[in-house]
Amino acid sequence: MKILTFFKTIRNNWKKSTFAACLAAYGVDYAIEKQKVKEMMRAYCLEAVALGQTSGDRPKRVTVILNPAANGRKAVKDFEKYCAPLLHLAGLTVSVVNSDNEGQIKGLMDVMDNTDCVVIAGGDGSLSEAVTGFLRRPDANSAAKKIPLGIIPLGATNQVAASIFGKYEKREQLMAEATKAVVEGNTKSVDVMKIEPKVENAETPAKPVYALGEIQWGAYRDAHVRRNRYWLYGPFRSYASMVFSWPKDELAWDCQAHIKYVKPCAGCSKCGGRHLAPETEPPKNRRWWHSFLSKPTNFEKKADFSKIINEECGVQHELDVNTADFSIASPNAVPTVQSTDSALQIALGRKEVGFTDFVKEGWNRVGGEAPEFQEIHTAQEVWFTPKIEEKEIKEETKEEETKAETYMRWLSIDHENFELMPMHITLQPSRLNIFCSRQKQM
Repeated sequence: MKILTFFKTIRNNWKKSTFAACLAAYGVDYAIEKQKVKEMMRAYCLEAVALGQTSGDRPKRVTVILNPAANGRKAVKDFEKYCAPLLHLAGLTVSVVNSDNEGQIKGLMDVMDNTDCVVIAGGDGSLSEAVTGFLRRPDANSAAKKIPLGIIPLGATNQVAASIFGKYEKREQLMAEATKAVVEGNTKSVDVMKIEPKVENAETPAKPVYALGEIQWGAYRDAHVRRNRYWLYGPFRSYASMVFSWPKDELAWDCQAHIKYVKPCAGCSKCGGRHLAPETEPPKNRRWWHSFLSKPTNFEKKADFSKIINEECGVQHELDVNTADFSIASPNAVPTVQSTDSALQIALGRKEVGFTDFVKEGWNRVGGEAPEFQEIHTAQEVWFTPKIEEKEIKEETKEEETKAETYMRWLSIDHENFELMPMHITLQPSRLNIFCSRQKQM
């Protein structure tokens, strides 16, 4: 009788019963996933303890620059839960420095010393800021050889980390794997984009910006930036932005620019492989009597490119751009770059994009699939000159002012907003040493 009464109650209250069943199923699934993460972290912790008991060239002093604002201010909690325990269990001396405001990471990297490595705990924006501050130093070359960089992906966008460590189903596993790479001490050399803005009528040239990922300009980039306007959709706000952003006037549907570029060269009789070597640093404490001293003889033997002929070396090619989707990416950008060659990739999308195609492509990108481009060029050096059209500024409402202000005025460098202006972009091969997984080591 009790069983019959139970089923009658369910039948008479089927809506509440269905909701309760869905809630219970979600709770069970949530508990199972939490248990899997606990077991995974237990395995990583045991591995960290074992690594700490072995001797080797692993770093002993680790300086972590943590961006507390990354990923909606969840970065500190994630770092303390999934990353810090591995560093401490491995016996490393860890110093954590919080970056409280924009630009502080650059200043920290400018004076960073007395450490075996620096770990950037944040997203692509924090990493780009750290690399920029690091490579602007007068002693950038020697510092880059001495101090390797670690990446702990705690941000909303972690494109470079996905390239270095690969894709994982669980976000927690990616963070743990990146931390484990620091503990193991495995490093590999990565290329860096040097971006020199060209500001008209400027008394002094603008300082260069360095990036590991890509430069993005166009409607898909703008729709991604707008995603937080659709916070009501929670974790699906990026998908909602692709639907509701079309065909807004504030998106850059008409990206026009003139580009000059030089194709990659692996070294030949024309260039002598000069672009393959890092920039020289000014001599330290040089005095007049040093010219009479004998020069050191333990120099590295340079490669001989005298017999290699490359007619394309140094030849400038020109390209007029008119598209709704534009990208200049380094080999570290995933999934944009499809080649492992040390070269920049200039990618052009469609000029005209319909609603269905825009939403489909946008959703694919949000899901981590490779973007589709119609035209791709490889380059070693790029001169980028955008055509900026003035738009009438409306002052009716604050929203209209914002639209007029943002219309085709911004692009992204490693997912950080940057004002649209002419740029000179150069790829610097093997510029930095980055911690990587053992199977990714080169």
